[in-house]
This record gives sequence, structure tokens and C-alpha cells, in this order.
Amino acid sequence: MDGTYPCTGQICVEDGDTCVDCLVDADCPDDSIFCIGVETCASGSCVLTDPCPGQFCVEDGDACVDCLVDTDCPDDGLFCTGVETCVGGSCVPGTDPCPGQSCDENTDACVSGGKMETKLITSVGTDWVVVSLAGSGFTYPVPVCTAHYVGSLLSPAVVRMRDVTAGSFEIKLQNPGNSSPLSDLDVHCLVVEKGSWLMPNGQPIEARTYASSVTDRKKSWNGELQPILSSFISPVVVGQVMSSNDPEWSVFWSRGSSRTTPPTSTDFFAGKHVAEDTSTSRVDETVGYIVFDVDHNTAGGIEYEAGITGDVVRGYGNSPTYSVNYNQAFSNPPPVAIVSQVAMDGNDGGWAVLSGTQTSSALSLVIDEDQIAGDERRHTTEQVAYIAFGAQGSITLT
Repeated sequence: MDGTYPCTGQICVEDGDTCVDCLVDADCPDDSIFCIGVETCASGSCVLTDPCPGQFCVEDGDACVDCLVDTDCPDDGLFCTGVETCVGGSCVPGTDPCPGQSCDENTDACVSGGKMETKLITSVGTDWVVVSLAGSGFTYPVPVCTAHYVGSLLSPAVVRMRDVTAGSFEIKLQNPGNSSPLSDLDVHCLVVEKGSWLMPNGQPIEARTYASSVTDRKKSWNGELQPILSSFISPVVVGQVMSSNDPEWSVFWSRGSSRTTPPTSTDFFAGKHVAEDTSTSRVDETVGYIVFDVDHNTAGGIEYEAGITGDVVRGYGNSPTYSVNYNQAFSNPPPVAIVSQVAMDGNDGGWAVLSGTQTSSALSLVIDEDQIAGDERRHTTEQVAYIAFGAQGSITLT
């Protein structure tokens, strides 16, 4: 007499006298629904694996997304950063709650009127220097500073910053890697009240800050998405790591739709990076940036030019300095010029500095690198954003 099959609807395993749902993954049914996941065989049972761990699943398109609606995006509780929204499955920075004004986080209020100041600070070394802002007028200043290399055999230097207040901020020089002494250098600074403004000649200008949690490095160039610069035709972006929460160095950079393209009015990422440093993690820092449009003009009696060089500026270890003509010559050599690298053609990473003698017709620049992974400081050609001023002083913004 034939026996009765002991495992109706299952698979019989003689070794152990057991009934199981499956022996291999192929024994598990496939319902062809992406968001349910693919069933796999584990210890004789068919189990589901989440196809989108930590994300939301969208069946239409078989996609994993960070958000479905605005409320899926985190709220940092800060008034001045706006509320993040969900766009195309990604959380994007909030809309400026104070367009055309400065923002006061302490009172959750918008502040009318703004100010800009240009400064040259001489003989800055490795000790903190207090930079005082002239008079009053700032509520939340955004300072951006650039070192000026003069002479030869200089060690790499980045400008560190801390303690930014309404009346002052502190800066010093730091050698990435902290392995070689630094010469005292002049440092050029531009300070703009946080917000969106108009220059006296009607040109737009913006100054923003954000908490940077991403640290870019060699072979990893992402940046952090920033609000679209729709007010600008050809944006010129300069920036600064404004805090020193981490004693280890980092430096500002920005890009457009890819690491090799400068910011545009529709694609803008900013960030801090550590180039070839073998220590790649940093605590969060405050990053600030200032945006002009390409222009040569006069505002508040001060001649200025904002622009982006061609892809021609190479490394300190090549044949510095690299001279780039202004779009229009100044009456005299500009005493203040701020520069920042835009895009990152060189995968090792670098940053722009002033170098050598500045003239009324041309800006002298170089890209520098850290010496942590190697002594060489050669670098491929890069584009550099610059804002040069014919005088030190203050300009009132509207």
C-alpha cells in the first residue's frame, strides 16, 4: 500500500525527517512586486528582503527614494534655513524665509538692510588674530578670506576661521598636516551680511551659511546641494569654512552639475574638503559663501570686478604664478581680492590662493595642495572664481 506524502504543499527533507518551504531561493515564489522584495530561502523558510532599507519604495518605476512628501524630510528647527521640501524623491534645502533681507535666528525674524566690507589683514600667522568690523551694521556677517603667497619655498596654507560675531571674527593660517612651519602672510577678506541683497548699482549679491556634514576628499567629490541661484546670470561663488569645530583642516570648494563644472544659476553644490589627507572624517562645520554676478562696476565709490578665470590656473609645484587678465583693467592694483576654486578637475584636490605681485590689469593665482600623501604640489588646470576691489571700505546694500 502506498504511503501518504508527509509534507503536503512543502518539500520533504529525509535528513531530519522535516518539512520545509524551500531548499534554495528558486523554490520561493516571485510575485514580481518590487516593493515587497525578492523572497529568499533561509533555514527552510521563504523570507522577504526590504529592497529600500532606510528609504521609501515606489512601485511605479521600481525606485527607492528619500521622501514621498515634504513631511518625510527632516526639520532642523532653524527658522533661517527654511523648511526642507521633497522634490523628485530627494529632500532639498528650504526656501529662504527672508528673500532680499537678512535673517535673525534668535528672533525668527527678517532684518532689512545690509552691509559689505572689504579688508586686508597683514602678517597673519599660526596664532589667532581678531579681525574687527568697522562700526555697526552687521547682524550675521559672512566673512570669506584668501591667503596671499609672496616669496618662494612657502609651505601650503589655508585660512582657518572661528568666533564670527556681529562685530568681529578670528583667523589664522594652518598648514594641512601641521608638519611644516608657515611664514606670516597677508590675508584678504570680504564680509557680507547674510541674506539676499542688491548692490548700489542694482547688481544682485547673496551671502549664505549652512551646517556642513559632508567632507569631500580625493576621489570623492560630492558637495552639498544649495538653493538655486536664480537671481544670477553667471554666478561667481567664493566661500569659507567659517568655524573651527574640528582642529584638523578643511577648505571650501564648490561645483555645478558635476565635480568638473562651476556653479550655474540652476546647479550649485558647495562643500568643504580635505584633499589627500589620510584622515578623512571631520566634525560638522559652518560653511559660508558669497555670490556675485560676473561684472566690472563701481559700488559705493569702490571699483570692483567679479569673474571666473578660464581653465588655466595650475599648481604651486608647476610654474607659478599664473596671471589672468581682468575683464577690464583697474585704475590701480586692487588691494583686496578674494578667490575660491570652482569645480575640481584635479582628483587629488586643491584650493586657490593669491600668489606673487598683483597688478591693475591682471590677477596672479595658483592652486595649492596639501603634502600629507606626498611632497609634490603639482596640479592640473582649474577655474577660479574671484572678486577684486579697488579699495578697502564699506558698501551699503539694499
